[in-house]
Amino acid sequence: MSVSTYILYITLLVRCNWICFVCANPYLCSTVSEDRINRLNSINFTWEMRRKPRKTSGGNTVKFDIMYEHLKSFKETYGHTKVNKMEKEWKKGTSVPEKKIYRRLPLFVAFVRKEQLKFVQNEESLLDAEKIQLLDDLGLAWKSKLL
Repeated sequence: MSVSTYILYITLLVRCNWICFVCANPYLCSTVSEDRINRLNSINFTWEMRRKPRKTSGGNTVKFDIMYEHLKSFKETYGHTKVNKMEKEWKKGTSVPEKKIYRRLPLFVAFVRKEQLKFVQNEESLLDAEKIQLLDDLGLAWKSKLL
């Protein structure tokens, strides 16, 4: 791809994003001429902005079980569930994780803490009382305890 073709491609992408933004906003949509709308329709222009589909809860039990087992293994190795503390040491280079998968545990712990907080506040959560109890029994520290 030549540089001029690449620049043309980027320009078209920017214009398409601008048009999608304008047409999503009723006030700005009136600034697009009818002729331009007809020309865009003639090339089958998509007027809605594409968004990534949200993750569904399907399969989360399997993922939870796998990450829970890794967290359990982490606790057996290090004697605690403070994965964020260990992550800082790993980033500094003062120590190396026993298993490579342990590097993913801080994200898992952040996720379950967020979902536990939703559960406590009676909001829709991907965790149920059984999963929270498993993590509680493992010794995971929560931001907010169950009432």
